[in-house]
Amino acid sequence: MGKILEKIILKRLNKFIHDNTLLRPEQCGFRNQHSTSHQLLRVVESITRGFNEHRSTGALFIDIEKAFDRVWHEGLLYKLIKLGIPDGLTNILGSYLTNRHFRVQIDSHKSQWKQIRAGVPQGSLLGPVLFNLYINDIPQTDGTEIAMYADDTTFLTQSWHPKLVHHKLQNAVSKAEEWFKKWRMNVNASKCVALFFTKRAKHKPPSQLQIDGHKIPWAPSVKYLGVFLDCRLNWDCHIRETIKKARARLVQLYPLINRTSKLSLQAGRDIYLMLLRPVLTYASPVWGHAAASKINRLQVYQNKVLRMIAHAPRATRLTTLHKDMKVPMMKSQIRSLAQRFYDKIRCVDNPLINTLGQPHTSWEKYKRPISLLGL
Repeated sequence: MGKILEKIILKRLNKFIHDNTLLRPEQCGFRNQHSTSHQLLRVVESITRGFNEHRSTGALFIDIEKAFDRVWHEGLLYKLIKLGIPDGLTNILGSYLTNRHFRVQIDSHKSQWKQIRAGVPQGSLLGPVLFNLYINDIPQTDGTEIAMYADDTTFLTQSWHPKLVHHKLQNAVSKAEEWFKKWRMNVNASKCVALFFTKRAKHKPPSQLQIDGHKIPWAPSVKYLGVFLDCRLNWDCHIRETIKKARARLVQLYPLINRTSKLSLQAGRDIYLMLLRPVLTYASPVWGHAAASKINRLQVYQNKVLRMIAHAPRATRLTTLHKDMKVPMMKSQIRSLAQRFYDKIRCVDNPLINTLGQPHTSWEKYKRPISLLGL
């Protein structure tokens, strides 16, 4: 009964949020029609636009310590009231959050009951939506962009001079720090990552940013929403790490799809398509415009796996192998995924997202992700 009631409350809450446009467009986490690829595309488009305008981009990827467990109940209810959530719904949510208790049991030993005074229930249906509403008013300063995916928060700013990048980004971080302290959330400075994206050899990273007195060094790359971004945005790091991850997955699946496996060709193909290829193509509409030499590294890996599944000799022509197994070449698969992605993106109910699918209006030196489709 509890889950059924939670679904009913969630449906009504989401309808009110949508009808009144309560969530900021920069938030892509736990929202209908939104995905990690949409937020990644926003960030990559912004950085690439900076490259084409001869500007460098500074980005700070913030780690919020135990984000979902730190939500202040009274603060959340206050925000729900300020957002105009109906009183009846707010009262139900207040009852849902408060007066929760827990205890720990080890073997036959049980601790005393303790009250949970903060946090949204993990694994619940309402938790992610309530968290989005709680962090919805993180401040954004002039000259900076903010990208949010649930608790993954990133600040970006651009300038032709590295010192201006530092100044604007530090100002944004300082404002955010005040907000985090006010709403009882902690930033884990040791896990925050700063990147300085530039194509100009003379532009060196500026002085280090500071969060709560801790210096944040400029890193060469960062893993953001499952994709590795490097400071020149050439995707070499991401392709390398993707193949490494796929190899680790193959080790787990090797007993099923090795050359002596008794599985049928169809079963081996299905295993590859369901469990291995998604690793190789994750978020490919964002990075699929990478250099042909980098995409070819993924193709080489696919060739190896398909030969193994088909028990095919090395002399087998790759075109024949792919045709017989009905598996498209990696370049074709990435383009197909991108075509579907950009066809749908124009229908996303978010002005920051649906405009990302617009084609080029002028010549640009550095390719945008949509250039994969020749647009």
